[in-house]
Amino acid sequence: MAYVTFDKNSPANTQGQVEKIAIDDAALEKVAPQISRQADLVCTITEDQYNGLRLGTMKATHDGAGNANVETYPAIEPGPVVTSSDINDYVTVIRENWASSEKVDKDDWLAYADSVAAIDLSGNTLSDLPQVVEAAGITYRALSQLPMKSA
Repeated sequence: MAYVTFDKNSPANTQGQVEKIAIDDAALEKVAPQISRQADLVCTITEDQYNGLRLGTMKATHDGAGNANVETYPAIEPGPVVTSSDINDYVTVIRENWASSEKVDKDDWLAYADSVAAIDLSGNTLSDLPQVVEAAGITYRALSQLPMKSA
């Protein structure tokens, strides 16, 4: 069972309110520790919906009663190809997550950031960062998966 969390104060049925996603109970505890969940609305989703949110191919809202509504984004024209600047911006956010405190899985996430930073973009024609990361043989991690729980 996978999860998506929303701010309890966010209006129902509106976009842009996903706070965190988690593939299972252990991941949920890392991204939204029990002690902080009183401000969250935690909804269960399928693994396919989790992967869609992780890769940015799906969007989610909640109905105000604890149920998530997950839909596939409509097809759009590809944008500009992913550049090293796009990768650097993404990796910087990951690395800055540990700037002020020690959180669980620090070494794992920093190793992931190093792997993403090392992706060779020569010949890249993809315009979506998750696709570039996955094409390099690395499982893409959405920023909504970054741990909040301290080590």
